[in-house]
Amino acid sequence: MKVLHINAGNETGGGRTHIIGLLKALNQQPDMDAQLLVYEDGPVAASARDAGIPVHVLAQQGKFDASVLKRTVQYINDNHFDVVHTHGPRVNLYLSVIKKWVHAKWVLTLHTLPKVDYLNKGLFGKILYPISTWTLSQPDEVFLITRRYKPFLLSHGVPAKKIRVIFNGLEFSDTFTPAQKQPEFTLVNVARLTAQKNPRLLIEAANELDFDFKLHMVGDGELQAPMEKLVQQYGLEDKVIFDGFQTNVKPFYQHADVSVLSSISEGFPTVLLESADNGVPAISTDVGGVPDIIARPEFGWLVANQDQQGLVRAMKAAHVAWARNQLTGMGIQFHDYAKEHFSTTRLATNVRSLYTALLQGK
Repeated sequence: MKVLHINAGNETGGGRTHIIGLLKALNQQPDMDAQLLVYEDGPVAASARDAGIPVHVLAQQGKFDASVLKRTVQYINDNHFDVVHTHGPRVNLYLSVIKKWVHAKWVLTLHTLPKVDYLNKGLFGKILYPISTWTLSQPDEVFLITRRYKPFLLSHGVPAKKIRVIFNGLEFSDTFTPAQKQPEFTLVNVARLTAQKNPRLLIEAANELDFDFKLHMVGDGELQAPMEKLVQQYGLEDKVIFDGFQTNVKPFYQHADVSVLSSISEGFPTVLLESADNGVPAISTDVGGVPDIIARPEFGWLVANQDQQGLVRAMKAAHVAWARNQLTGMGIQFHDYAKEHFSTTRLATNVRSLYTALLQGK
């Protein structure tokens, strides 16, 4: 089976991790040739090359360079791909336009709801939101990374028979060394500083804590300046550290007691799987597929969406568990569960079976 995954190429977050991990695992399946096509020679292409994944760049002169459409059709058909698998709004739109000329089945993975993709994007977002929503009804099948996306698709005319739910996966480390208790209670937030990730909620909650702590915020984004100002306003400069975007986040997990995610919306957050990979229990708002990851109380704490006091209570409970030396044991259980249920090998096996059923018309 020959499969082509397509992404714009500028993804730096969990979407990139998902794409590269899935492609790598698919190519370890028998009789599978999985390749990558991107429109920018950026971080996704670099990660693919590092992972030994065949990657082709169709250079595009800006997002509105329509010449790429014809070249995409030609590349797909000339290379006789059986399945085209797209990731991201721009690529989904391109395939919606050219699909009648493409000699392959088309599947789409929905990583984020359109309303989140275009959150706080002004007029640009208002124009693109309905277009992006329309593209979701165009492929042969839509893969969802959380069950919570399904009602949205059904309400926008996507037939239930086209919808499949696949959870994200992570290539878990071959060797496991759980993070050890830190001398000072330490939390890590690996997330972009954007409205979707809601860093203000986290900082507001941290301001209410009545014990010593360190909070590392690993990521950048348009809200970095106002969040730094908020930290200064509360006098938390010695407690909240902005570490910026990091290509390697493992050291931050290894020197943390708990990871924390305060998002108003998520799909199936890879950062929680990374937390589990490092044996670090997690605190997260109850959004998207988070309850499938933090599936038991011994893995961490679930907090209602945008519930500041709930987040405060969870961080206080984690601090008590830290003082009682309970977090390392929780992290080990979290790791074992996540590795069993959310590996890229398991993801690739599920995806391959869906490809096969689609090609066989089942």
